[in-house]
Amino acid sequence: MVSLDEIKKNSYVREFLKASRETLKLRNYTDHGPEHAEIVSNEAIRIAKSIGLSKENQQLAGIAGYLHDSANFLSRTYHNYFGALLFFQLFGSRFTPEQDEIIMQAIAQHDDVLARYCNPVSAVVVLADKSDVRRKRVIVKDMHLIKN
Repeated sequence: MVSLDEIKKNSYVREFLKASRETLKLRNYTDHGPEHAEIVSNEAIRIAKSIGLSKENQQLAGIAGYLHDSANFLSRTYHNYFGALLFFQLFGSRFTPEQDEIIMQAIAQHDDVLARYCNPVSAVVVLADKSDVRRKRVIVKDMHLIKN
């Protein structure tokens, strides 16, 4: 299994998160870059631990939390699905099939309003993602430019 630290240092992950931040900035969305990834990852681990998930699932939640918005540079609409596939292309062979499934589901389901969460890690990532309500995340301050 790849550690969360290895994922954070991966040059593709770093570039994809940076590109996602810049792409969404151009579209007047909130920040979805490295800082958001770090906050969601830390919060996912904290929530997973607080509800008694195993150490392994805590790590998987942290990884999925870190990567959940990494494909926003490709498409805002389908970034959750593209993100799951990017994860698998970059790291899939370094996890067990079950770990791949958990991480991919958590990434894919974090932005799917119709999802029925297939595992606790998916639910944890959604909670962690929605808990990042920093005022600093708002990139565009002009109310006329903010998307309704």
